[in-house]
Amino acid sequence: MALGTVALAFACSTPQAVVPVEAVAGSYHVYSCALPNGRPAPTDGWSGSITGPFMNPVNTCAEGGALAALINGNPAQPVNATATWAFTAPGFASIAAATLWRTATASDIAENAETVAWMAAPADAYDSANVFDQCRQDDCGSVGNAANRLDPANRVVVPAANLDGASHIYVNAACGGAQGWSCPATSAPYMVSAQVFAADITLHTESAPSASAVGGSLLGAQILNGPQNLLITASDPGPGVYETVFEIDGNVIASPVLNANNGRCQNAGGTSDGTSAFLYLQPCPPQVNSVDVPFDPTMAPDGPHDLKVLVSDAAGNTTTILDHQVIVDNSGAYTTLLRRGACNGTSCDDHAQLIQTSKQRASFTRHLSRSGLTLTGRLVDHTGAPITGAQVQLLEQPSNPGASMTGAGSVSTDQNGAWAFKVPDGPSRLVRVAYFSHMKDATPAAQLDYHERVYAAVLLHAPRHARLGHAVIFRGRLAGGFIPYPGEQVQIEIFYAHRWRTIEVLRTDKHGRFAYRYVFTVGAGSSYRFRAAVLYSPAYPFLSSNSRPVRIQVR
Repeated sequence: MALGTVALAFACSTPQAVVPVEAVAGSYHVYSCALPNGRPAPTDGWSGSITGPFMNPVNTCAEGGALAALINGNPAQPVNATATWAFTAPGFASIAAATLWRTATASDIAENAETVAWMAAPADAYDSANVFDQCRQDDCGSVGNAANRLDPANRVVVPAANLDGASHIYVNAACGGAQGWSCPATSAPYMVSAQVFAADITLHTESAPSASAVGGSLLGAQILNGPQNLLITASDPGPGVYETVFEIDGNVIASPVLNANNGRCQNAGGTSDGTSAFLYLQPCPPQVNSVDVPFDPTMAPDGPHDLKVLVSDAAGNTTTILDHQVIVDNSGAYTTLLRRGACNGTSCDDHAQLIQTSKQRASFTRHLSRSGLTLTGRLVDHTGAPITGAQVQLLEQPSNPGASMTGAGSVSTDQNGAWAFKVPDGPSRLVRVAYFSHMKDATPAAQLDYHERVYAAVLLHAPRHARLGHAVIFRGRLAGGFIPYPGEQVQIEIFYAHRWRTIEVLRTDKHGRFAYRYVFTVGAGSSYRFRAAVLYSPAYPFLSSNSRPVRIQVR
């Protein structure tokens, strides 16, 4: 090792500047010897070596010490005697950045040989392309503060130029000089030492894990209204399978660790670039099978969301295993909205009341020709407060068998919860005023029922005069519709001998129309009264009724 080939001065008084590392996927930190808080850490990836006797690579990190490359003060050591600590990145990664905390001593010994503590990367070569830190006996006898391991004076940031694709960092204590010379013995315990108290090494790897969701309720769920789970199988060729990352609309809401790997696969924290830190080169397991990962939907607000689930390795490389639309419904309100529709009015009170303010009885009878029936009332919630802006429905169901309940109108309640309906003419029926607390509800939250019985409207027309032996045509109609198939029966009656007598039974057409031909054979000079009557039948939703009589004068 020729000492004159390295044009590098040791920074004995001012620590080197911090070089920020951009947070990118594919990077993770490894702490060695000591954590940022000073507690001991493992030394995974470091190995010691020596070139001869009376020198040692000593590891006292577990006791709060250091990785120390030491050459004893006695006996003399030949040129190229070297004690080394080397960090080796795993085969799947390269070194992206590194910061080390170190001290070094180099005794003043001889003219043609000298002691030197030095660090190099990417190769273990004593030249300007690799050496980034050194302490030579003629530059400084010692550097750093051994009494305070994490003193800023001990801090060295490895230059980026030394880490371009690097896989190694070397820490050496050596005797250097011309071949054939030696570093003589000294009274000091060590003629040269290089100690690393802590290291923060950033490793870079770009291989993403292979992963898939193999089961669990979350795999096919669309509405999330309770605890969910996902079964995950994954493998990783790099630092290991780390987390399941749950994203809602692009925001991470949970990232549980898949397998803690006996505590190794846990983020040690302390980084400033957004990446994770560990104590081992491959901290997480290379394979996990059917791990049951819980998901709590209460971490997201109710409503529709884009749910994405990814699996990451320890370096932050990710693979998406689930990406679909879900509806989070923690309270059940959103499912209610989907199933029952929007709230009807200022509240969705399932215990609301419809209060009648009109004097209409609940059961009544009227003629079809009579119109103008008005129903009025108020809609209030269970406390008696008005429900404003609500749709109140008017429904009707004719009394004939099989008839369904249909809508006949709707109104909105005013600021006092008031409503009013003018009920159209109709058959015998159930009239219902209904309030549905949600717009899609099938069952009303409150209702008022009115049972209406309606007399049939029978119309009859005939000539006022008739002649013996000549036919008279009676024509008529049942008004109000609802004529059953194949028509409704109508009786033609004559008032004779002080009572109405049926002379014919007819059946109307589908429109309720009918006609009857009658021939007078006797009774010249007399007049007769006729009428049409309809009797009650279950198929025709009207009460029995008859037409006004018509009088015919026979000539």
